Amino acid sequence: MKIIKLTIAAMLAFGITAAFATNVAVIDSQKVLQASPDFQKAQAELKKQFAPKEQAIKTEAQSFQKAVEAFKKNQSVMTKTQIQTQQTQLANQQNDLRLKQTQFQESLQKEQQELFKTVFTNLRTVIGKVATKNGYEMVVQKQQIAYASNKIDITAQVIKALK
Repeated sequence: MKIIKLTIAAMLAFGITAAFATNVAVIDSQKVLQASPDFQKAQAELKKQFAPKEQAIKTEAQSFQKAVEAFKKNQSVMTKTQIQTQQTQLANQQNDLRLKQTQFQESLQKEQQELFKTVFTNLRTVIGKVATKNGYEMVVQKQQIAYASNKIDITAQVIKALK
């Protein structure tokens, strides 16, 4: 979600530059994003694509934890060779699990960036159209400024235009 927030922040102008524009509008980017059908579709697609893999990793992590607990429980009746063998196996299993988790996160982030790239491009276009239609020269994030009148808030108009 941090990536999404940063992308939107980069997409829209910062509040400091608003002082130089004559017609400025504000937008609640989080509200717009959550209401965007494209965003919802992208989230659903990500969930569908990555949920099985995430569940498999969670199951494997639980299995590893059970193996560690069993090792701790049985360690007192094991020989030194058995202990060393078991420790090596558990270390290898832990490394494999960490690698899978890292690869999963990287793959998820890459796919998020690809999917949300189009969402943000479409969002920027719609914001531009609404702003132009209403004569605004600049649109800033509501979250980036200390105060803004509701008269210049175009969030509802952008949400309507997205649907």
